[in-house]
Amino acid sequence: MSRLGDIFKFSKPKGPGFGLVREFYYTVLAGHAPLPNIKQIIHPKGELGAVPGFGIPMAKGIDKSALEHPLERGTYGLVSMDRKSILSLSVLGREAAGFNPDVLIAGPFGELLPPEVRLRIASTWNMLQITIQSHHAQVFPTLEFMLPLAVRLATLTEGVVADPLCETYWLPEQLSDPNHFDVRNFVVPVKLEGNVKTKGMAKFGLPELVVPDVLPELGPQAGAALMAVANEVLRTGPPSPGDVFGPFQVAPVGDLTPGTAPVALALIPIESSVSEVLLKWRGAQ
Repeated sequence: MSRLGDIFKFSKPKGPGFGLVREFYYTVLAGHAPLPNIKQIIHPKGELGAVPGFGIPMAKGIDKSALEHPLERGTYGLVSMDRKSILSLSVLGREAAGFNPDVLIAGPFGELLPPEVRLRIASTWNMLQITIQSHHAQVFPTLEFMLPLAVRLATLTEGVVADPLCETYWLPEQLSDPNHFDVRNFVVPVKLEGNVKTKGMAKFGLPELVVPDVLPELGPQAGAALMAVANEVLRTGPPSPGDVFGPFQVAPVGDLTPGTAPVALALIPIESSVSEVLLKWRGAQ
């Protein structure tokens, strides 16, 4: 049994029990022009690194020859091979999108970004936004279709993959294997006022998770614990107050109005303090 399993003993998967919200999308900040053509991005046979699927120009009067031409301003349909994931790709110039890379880079958030990410953001020519029109009932197949498309676009344009709900900017090679679900590609842990919480669970219509009262030196362990629980939630279904995940029990954050869903859920140690649980976690790594 793995070290993770020694501390967090989880039940077997029960299915997703959630979906993907319309507010979840990726924006690829394309670092150069001209743009690739649709067949370089998506192709039924996955030729030359393209993502398997169907690309469809949505503008009226456009024929199949448009698949051979560089992407133009407008909208394209992206359909998975099983036709159960339907996405749209919108192509905008940065001015039309109201994006000023200099403002982002000069701000407090931008100053924390790695140099190569900052450089690519500064070179943005076009904004390529991938949104969900219809997703697979099992959710994960859509993620394993959508993320590779974003990575492919960023690779071809020397760009950056932006995830607004996580507030992250990724180089394409920084993302784990996009063809197989990895919670780290969709959820990140962040420190906030002595707490450590997830950011990204909202894209699944699920509450964020919080470990409260974390000592600064135990932040990494709290983040690792949160990611383990987030992964389990996405494998087994939505959590509810009272559920137990290893040494933690789920509790609502603040008072809830009757009939409303919590925006966040806290992970509270059952038999010891937060520090004791996280120190045990650190010792097991």
